[in-house]
Amino acid sequence: MSSLDIADAIKAIVTDDSFTMFVRDTPDSGSGGLSPVAKWVIVAVAVLVVLAIVGVVISHKCSKKKKRSTDAMERVITVPLHAAGLRADRFLLTHLGIPPSLLFKLLRVGSITLENKKRLNQAHRLEPQSKIHIPNHLVTAIDKQHPKMGKNKTVVVLPTLLETEALSVFQKPRGLACQGGSKVTLAVDTVLRQMDSSEATGYRLVHRLDRMTTGALVVARSRLAASALAMAFRDRRVEKRYVAVLQGVPHKPHGTIDYPLLNTGTKVVLDKNGKQAITRYRVLGTLGGNCAVVELDILTGRKHQIRAHCSGVLGCPLLGDTKYSTQANDTMYLHLHKICVPNVDISGNTVVSSAP
Repeated sequence: MSSLDIADAIKAIVTDDSFTMFVRDTPDSGSGGLSPVAKWVIVAVAVLVVLAIVGVVISHKCSKKKKRSTDAMERVITVPLHAAGLRADRFLLTHLGIPPSLLFKLLRVGSITLENKKRLNQAHRLEPQSKIHIPNHLVTAIDKQHPKMGKNKTVVVLPTLLETEALSVFQKPRGLACQGGSKVTLAVDTVLRQMDSSEATGYRLVHRLDRMTTGALVVARSRLAASALAMAFRDRRVEKRYVAVLQGVPHKPHGTIDYPLLNTGTKVVLDKNGKQAITRYRVLGTLGGNCAVVELDILTGRKHQIRAHCSGVLGCPLLGDTKYSTQANDTMYLHLHKICVPNVDISGNTVVSSAP
């Protein structure tokens, strides 16, 4: 009962006719006076009102304290929109930053649950805005055993576009290098090591995308698959289609660029003594008359091939490409939209994956 309910009840009592007759007009007090009994009744009612209000306040505080105590017993993770469709184990490995062996033990014994208290399966596909519950004592233990991992604030999730027994295709975000180095602490290969759930096998990069390039990234799921896929890339049996925004509009709406490229160490330049590089392009449309949206197929896989060909041959560098133009904008618009690779499992079917 709330304080308002108590006040209404008391008001009903004191306005009742029988109560009014009881507390007013007695022979000893004169007309309009209050009898001693009536005074004691009023005092008693006032005390009861105070006690009732105090009780309601204490009950409310206890209820809030109990809720805070319950909330403190567990950590609740809300699945972000970009993680929709990911496997639970892959998301948690990158989110928590803990060794795979520890995560799979927690999942196996049922320590991590969904919002309906149902045990979370490692292969469960996550839904956006769903809740994952982890007991707080486990979180504390994780922070003590893995302090560096627990304090890692940079969380990268690679959405899965396609998966077979032999390979996975992930969506690479802009700004993430494929391989780490002396000055690169976070890269695709480090994220893949966190996501890897098997000690016997492991994800292996078989091709690379530039740090500012987005789109489909093929990763082998075993050493054998990596060898077969590397051979497919080397033999040019992999088809890659990019979409880019160019600064400027090419004179011809479509064409083939066949011009050798030479890697100088700091930059790739046009050079007849370089390695063969072939790029097909097609203009899809223009933006404001100053930029063009183009579709590009590369028949060879040279470093910075698209960037060097568009800048050096078409005279239209990629929008935001500071290395091959004098632009100030450092957001490069190059996206690997579609990739076709020969599958290396027993089916032998070609795998086609598109990155929106």
